[in-house]
Amino acid sequence: MTPRQISFMLIVSTFVAGVCSRYTNRDKDDLKKTCGQRGTQDTVSERIINGTEATPGHWPWMVGLYTAEDRFYCGGVLISRQFVLTAAHCYRNKNTTGFLSVRLGTTKRTNYTLHCQRNTEKKVHLEKSNTTAIHEDLEDQVICIEVDNVCIPPQDNCTLFMKDIALLKLKEPVNFTTYIRPIC
Repeated sequence: MTPRQISFMLIVSTFVAGVCSRYTNRDKDDLKKTCGQRGTQDTVSERIINGTEATPGHWPWMVGLYTAEDRFYCGGVLISRQFVLTAAHCYRNKNTTGFLSVRLGTTKRTNYTLHCQRNTEKKVHLEKSNTTAIHEDLEDQVICIEVDNVCIPPQDNCTLFMKDIALLKLKEPVNFTTYIRPIC
């Protein structure tokens, strides 16, 4: 991600978090100490050269969006137990539901077809994977959940910074863990 994209995501995330906070009071006390805080803290370098591997727990609000073929195609941020914020351009020329799942609790983009399979009857299928060999340092396992609905604002009714925003509603709320937390 470029610095401009990161700034954009932070501005949009702050805006959505403010809007969502009006509607999600029941989790407020639970999250006061941890909302938007990384589970582990390290010194952040002023410069990133060739990137660094993300440590599990550092960015617990980051999620991966995957196609039905289990291919990573976009990222997003968890903003509550049942909503993910992502970019609208991820859905350009695509059907917005029925083809994607959200993967939480991992920093790897590895395919987990064997562990995050879809239910062939199209019912809600939430399953913890058994990926301890791949994620030896995780205390909690990876969670995969399907998307129930995608909301993309009409492009002609949005201000400039909101033109590339989409909100995903998950089929089931997720439980927060050390590796799964909302950005706020």
